[in-house]
Amino acid sequence: AALRVGHDRSTQATRHLLDAHLLDGTLAVSRARQRRRSHMPSCCFSALVISGTSAILLAGALSSLDGALKFARLDLALRSSLVDTAGADLEAGLPTAARLALLAAFEVPVAVATGMDPAAHLDVYVRASGRQPFLFGKGIAVPGYDDVSTLVSSPQQERRAMVLAHPVLIADPVPPACMGGGTLIYLSTGAKHTALRRAIGRAVTGFALKRGRGPPLLFPRGAAPAEWDSRAVRETVVYNLFARMCDEPPSEPLLEAMLSYFDTLPGCLLSEAPLLGAALDSQANATLETRLALKAAVLASPLGGRLRKASRADKLDADELAQQVADGLLFAGGYGTTHLTLAALERVSSDPALYVPLWEADPDAFLVESARLDPPVTSVSAIAPKGGQQLQGPGGGQLRVAQGVPMQLLLSHANRDPAVFERPYAFDPSRRNLDKVLSWNGVDAAVRAGQAPRGCPGRALSIDLARQIVEQSLPPRDAPPAAPRARAAQWQVEAAVRPSPGQGSCDYSASDRPSEDLELRNEHDDEAMYAYYGAGLVNIVLGVLVSLFGIPGEASLSVGIFTAAEALIVLGWFCLSQRLAFGALYVKGDAGIIRVQSWLGLLHYLGQAIAAFSWLRLHAVVTHADDARARAESASALRLCFGVMAIFVGAFAVFGTVIPTHMLQAAACVLFVPAAAKSWIAIAMFWWRHGGVLVLAACAFIAFWVGQVIAEQRGMSLIDYEAGSGIGVTLLARGLLGAEAAPHAWKYEVFARGFLAPSVYFAAAAHIDRVQGRGLGRAYPSELFMRRALRFKHSAPVLLALALAAIHSFAIPRSFGDITGCGEGGGEAAGPECAVDPTGGLDQYTKVYFSIIHLLDDGSQPGPSFVQAPNRTVQPLPKEQVVPGLVLPSYDEDEGLVTSRALANQAFSGYVKDGRLYPLEDLDLPWPEKDGAIKALMGRLSGSLAPAELYDYDANIGGDSLIGDAGLAHLCFAGLGAHVTRRTADGYEADFTYLAPLTVRPGFERYGAKATFDAAARPVSIWWSHGEKEVRPGDAAWTHAKFAFRSSLLTGVTLKDHLAATHLTIAATLVSASRDHLPATHPLRRLLKPFTYRTIAVNRAAGPLLVHELSLLHHTVALDAAGLEAGFAFAFNRTRDTFDPANPARFLEYPLEYPLSSAAECAATPPSSQAACADEADELAAFAADGTRYRAAVREYVGRYVGIYYADDAAVGSDVVLASFWAALVAHFPRIPPLSSREALVEVLTGFVFHVTAGHRHVGAAYSAVKDPRYAGAKIRPGRDMSDVQAAVQVLAIALVTGFKQPMLLGDYSHVFLRDGHRNATRALWSDFQAKLLQVSAEVDERNRGPRRFKVRAFDPREMATSVSI
Repeated sequence: AALRVGHDRSTQATRHLLDAHLLDGTLAVSRARQRRRSHMPSCCFSALVISGTSAILLAGALSSLDGALKFARLDLALRSSLVDTAGADLEAGLPTAARLALLAAFEVPVAVATGMDPAAHLDVYVRASGRQPFLFGKGIAVPGYDDVSTLVSSPQQERRAMVLAHPVLIADPVPPACMGGGTLIYLSTGAKHTALRRAIGRAVTGFALKRGRGPPLLFPRGAAPAEWDSRAVRETVVYNLFARMCDEPPSEPLLEAMLSYFDTLPGCLLSEAPLLGAALDSQANATLETRLALKAAVLASPLGGRLRKASRADKLDADELAQQVADGLLFAGGYGTTHLTLAALERVSSDPALYVPLWEADPDAFLVESARLDPPVTSVSAIAPKGGQQLQGPGGGQLRVAQGVPMQLLLSHANRDPAVFERPYAFDPSRRNLDKVLSWNGVDAAVRAGQAPRGCPGRALSIDLARQIVEQSLPPRDAPPAAPRARAAQWQVEAAVRPSPGQGSCDYSASDRPSEDLELRNEHDDEAMYAYYGAGLVNIVLGVLVSLFGIPGEASLSVGIFTAAEALIVLGWFCLSQRLAFGALYVKGDAGIIRVQSWLGLLHYLGQAIAAFSWLRLHAVVTHADDARARAESASALRLCFGVMAIFVGAFAVFGTVIPTHMLQAAACVLFVPAAAKSWIAIAMFWWRHGGVLVLAACAFIAFWVGQVIAEQRGMSLIDYEAGSGIGVTLLARGLLGAEAAPHAWKYEVFARGFLAPSVYFAAAAHIDRVQGRGLGRAYPSELFMRRALRFKHSAPVLLALALAAIHSFAIPRSFGDITGCGEGGGEAAGPECAVDPTGGLDQYTKVYFSIIHLLDDGSQPGPSFVQAPNRTVQPLPKEQVVPGLVLPSYDEDEGLVTSRALANQAFSGYVKDGRLYPLEDLDLPWPEKDGAIKALMGRLSGSLAPAELYDYDANIGGDSLIGDAGLAHLCFAGLGAHVTRRTADGYEADFTYLAPLTVRPGFERYGAKATFDAAARPVSIWWSHGEKEVRPGDAAWTHAKFAFRSSLLTGVTLKDHLAATHLTIAATLVSASRDHLPATHPLRRLLKPFTYRTIAVNRAAGPLLVHELSLLHHTVALDAAGLEAGFAFAFNRTRDTFDPANPARFLEYPLEYPLSSAAECAATPPSSQAACADEADELAAFAADGTRYRAAVREYVGRYVGIYYADDAAVGSDVVLASFWAALVAHFPRIPPLSSREALVEVLTGFVFHVTAGHRHVGAAYSAVKDPRYAGAKIRPGRDMSDVQAAVQVLAIALVTGFKQPMLLGDYSHVFLRDGHRNATRALWSDFQAKLLQVSAEVDERNRGPRRFKVRAFDPREMATSVSI
């Protein structure tokens, strides 16, 4: 009562005290809830960003087989670290907890990525293990053919009822409702297994076929299905299996029950799994009911009587036999035969022109080969027997598996073992060892012969049913290709390691054309490059200015962080687009062929994460007046930023380049789009409350920026100046300036985002700081940290410059000081020649380049497999101007875009071409006079890089070598100058006086000389251009004139004929025209592929290495900058004006003809002189004769290939794509005739192939002329008859580059041909071509071993590379 009325003071005090405590508690709870509410959105945002980023990157990585492969490697590495092994023994598998964790973390994602296809899934793990046994499930998986064939053929196979075929379908043991433990599949090999199999084989009369053919197909619906999908095939298979095995067709209810088995069996197998059993009990019950119903139907059929009779004879149980038949019909027949049939149907339908003829040739072999590549049963489970099982382990060792350990025998991968099956992923029903194909019953030869311990009595019946169904639905040869359906993932595995079937000879479907995502914008490259450079520079400069003049507040500091991030984004963008290296500008966003190829490309995405942090920090500063809350939220944003960056770095560390760029961009968008949106909302609300025109402008720029990112991610572009779909500033420019502004609207776009936006951001942030009136220190990171970071950023370039100076001045001279290997200071101990080694006095440029050339060569010999079939690259190719008048492609499908290597090459090129670091020095170092020292030192310098000598003048001429008159003749009639030598009225001449007008540096003679020979090829005189006089044998200047001629020949052939003509004009035009205008499936693109391999890559490298001013060639020759430019201009123009590939009597611009025009000339001579005439013709015509024979072999090959795809002249004229290709050739070489006939096409292609193979080998064979400085040099000093040390080493460096090994012409390149209806013909044609080349080679050898005076090897196919690839 006192409490009620409130009169008791004591009670009132107590009440007040309780109220106070309750109030405090309520407030405390309220504050806690408020804190949780304030932190929950941030935590949820972070969780969503982290999970979304991870999921997108993981999905991107696993979207390709390479990504799944790297994921599997990580899985196997973790498994190996967890399993307990003793030496090479495997006693047990993984612990259950570890196995389940790895299953969820690795195997399930890989399974999803491979479409839940067991074969594709296991293929990933087999490739990840290097085809070695690996931990799988509770035991070990065995992929090797030798191990698997031994185990499946063993008469003592241990089995138990388990299914381990797929990580998400593991049943150990198999529930009894699904299949009994005594089923033949799970019964260990032994007496009972043999008795059951024999009894069933005798009772089922349908297993025996008459003459290899069974009765006609029966159709459950009375007629063949309209479409042979998986259900129709399975229904037909089980219906006919029952009818043939039981001698009567199944009833309709029984057929429906059998078909339901395939729906309920997967659930039945998982019905005893933890957490799933109760949910799948109905599946298990339904499976058991189907099995029992089928057993009853078997017993009630005519087969039932025979089974009872067999059971009495063999003392077996009739019910058990009937259940074995029922389970075998459903599992082996219903699954296995259906799969075999569907796989064959899909393969035939995928390319009828290719596969229908193969089917018609041998259906049984077709089915067996199909089962090899795509087996009905991908693997079989076994148990290591008593005493354990020995398997082939890593490195050729042995691995012992302890008794009782489960082994999964991977049939699908044993059948692709390259040690057993040649070209294992190629579909070839004609392969000779097809009888070695494995199934779960054993080796196919033993199964067919009935000798396999676990042979299948129903094999012939299964093959017959599959054959009949395929023949029932066989498409016509000209039917359009159909995409695979049921086994698409397995086809993806095959496509990853072998060329996919073509779509026909000249079928240019839309899929062969590059998509919009693959387009590279080549127009306005230079303007865009400068604009983006400027944008990045503006961000850096604004950040520096703000830091120098003071930061007014946290909003300005946030914008400063944003500008630093934008600089990283721009730098990463240049790395992605290859613009810093060589590629053309890519302006359609980040999707397409450009992928992150190095850590440098990640700068683009890491910069976006930092930009997102700057926006989140700005949001915290503008939104929260409470300093503590602003600091907490900005710190949380920084942790989120670092978390996202760690995910990006980790994903790239694990998966590398397999993550598509658009997936990387999508993952980045998960963070920075919401972050920018939050900042935009905060700034908009600030403008709503406080006004400010600059704040409103900042809102507009942020909105535009977010819109651009989203548009690019969707494949659009805000700076798409060609299409009319641009938005933002592009549309505004179109509206204000009209259509004429369209091609330049992107400039306004770049200006708006790169130059104007940062300025507006800073001005708006300064306004916000003034209105808030609050200083620094309200957000994280602190002002002190940011000032230190900015100070480091500003001092980093200075530190880098100091480091580079130290490297240049101290490290490089010490690293590249000894190029002969004599050691520092030389000495007799390293060799007599080292005591007089003069190379220590070379300039640093020569030492560096010479050492780099040796470091780049690994000595390996690439084979034909390096030359892959064409892919769908960008069309047209991105190009760049190397020098005025020379534009070359920059993207090579044979090399790929590797940012780190390209940037390293560009940095090195810029470094060595810097005249301040490496001035053009022509040091005159004399050679030692010690006997043999010169050749010994040159041999040391050549080392392992010395190319195989095409012209061994020392061996062919003897002691006189090239220095004497005989050497001069050999050089001009069989050596490096043989193509230049031509007939005159009095004899022959080799003219290099076209070099005389080229200006040279002080201290050197001008180039230019012309050698004349009499009718017997004896030297008569030399016109010496520098001395402006004719010198004859016996004159005082004869020796010097010969050296001047040889040096002019070397320089002229190298600069004009080899580099300018063959590399940069002929080969470059061929590869550019073919890849610009011929789709990947065009037959001529396939024809030319081996002959254009790596041409773009090597020509792109030739620019900075050999063409530019201060390049290696400029240092090597005596030409000054004007002379070098004039020399290349002359060479390019001369080649374009004179090159005539259709003329078989020309080599480059020179005639390829016999000195005696025909045999008639010999016949017209007196009879006593005819023999001598013929000998003279063979001696002097060796170069022309061999060249004519080789060209004839090429012409025969090209003619027959063209004839396969073009029946007549009309077919050539109707190919519009070919016409485009031809026009590109004619644009460069006006002497090419019109495309008026098939003959013209053949002759022109023959000429190109001739020049990029034999022509390139001949004009590039300079090593024999420079291995001794007395033979020839690239610089001529007055009064000197040999090169000085530096000149000799420099020209040797260029010659040694030709020693880098490349794929040779003699080899099997038939894999690049189309997989169409002409495939067999083209493969046979390539074999014939190879045989013809070997014949030409043998003829060259025979003639050179004979009385030939001039031994020519220029046209020996054994000496030729397949393309201009080095």
